[in-house]
Amino acid sequence: MINNGHTLQATPQPGGANTITLDGETFTLAQFHVHTPSEHIRLYAPINPARLLPDHSRVVHYTGSLTTPPCTEGVLWNIEMEPQTISRQQLDALRFVFPHNARPIQSFNKRALIDEPAAP
Repeated sequence: MINNGHTLQATPQPGGANTITLDGETFTLAQFHVHTPSEHIRLYAPINPARLLPDHSRVVHYTGSLTTPPCTEGVLWNIEMEPQTISRQQLDALRFVFPHNARPIQSFNKRALIDEPAAP
């Protein structure tokens, strides 16, 4: 995990089991990062991406844009509907380094929202 000056970013080791299959298409995790307020994650421990998702997930997805410049359109967002938690101490530590690193809420702009049932 690195501090890239804008956020905390994690890039998985190559060759790991860092994939997810959605609608029959397999995607490989390239990196993930956190925003406050918005997404939150553990700060000072190795991260297993598989542990970030619950066993039985319900996912809502839509096409949107990247959250950082150049804010490229055509990004498929997959939102896990089961909230994941961190401690108040972890959240305070993240906010100390990045008090507000999220862009303003964007208009939904008539995007199609697809609600997937929970996986068995």
